Amino acid sequence: MKPRFSLALLAASVCMYVGCSGSGGGGEPGGDITQVGACQTISGGSTVASLDQTNCPGCIASNSEQAVDGNTETAATVIAPSVSAGFAGLRATAQSGVVFAAGSTASAIVARTGNAFVLVAGSLAMRTYLGGALQEEFAFTNDVIGGDVVSGGSKRQYSFKTAKAYDAVAFGVSGTAENYQADYYAFCSG
Repeated sequence: MKPRFSLALLAASVCMYVGCSGSGGGGEPGGDITQVGACQTISGGSTVASLDQTNCPGCIASNSEQAVDGNTETAATVIAPSVSAGFAGLRATAQSGVVFAAGSTASAIVARTGNAFVLVAGSLAMRTYLGGALQEEFAFTNDVIGGDVVSGGSKRQYSFKTAKAYDAVAFGVSGTAENYQADYYAFCSG
């Protein structure tokens, strides 16, 4: 997979690592929730996206390939009617041989689309994997940008700086929730 670089990506990477003023965010220690910015997508070759779930009867993912097609305007959808002390989301796994270094930033561009999403106990979360084994899970304890609650349907870029190497990223709801539904536009690493 040949990396794609642009001036915008470089600027966004600098902002992620040194903290540019006015970057918004959810005030998450080690993580951020922002308006959609530059994204080096996890895509190409044999990259795949698949449903990532535990304790989620009836969970489905549709158009999964659109979350890893390199186009941030097409989306996969995940619907989780009920998650009971588990996880429901989408996982993007890079093509064979691609491993992202510890210290890089994993992110997902997602829009929650369900009208009556109820988070009973838990949080929105991002996970990283290496060779199928869970490496890290980062919990976003709120879903706000600059103090405003994020409305359903708004695209947001959720990100966190990793401590371990990984070849796959997942985003979803962790814990106990009802009626989770989200569109997944891209997974990124940088």
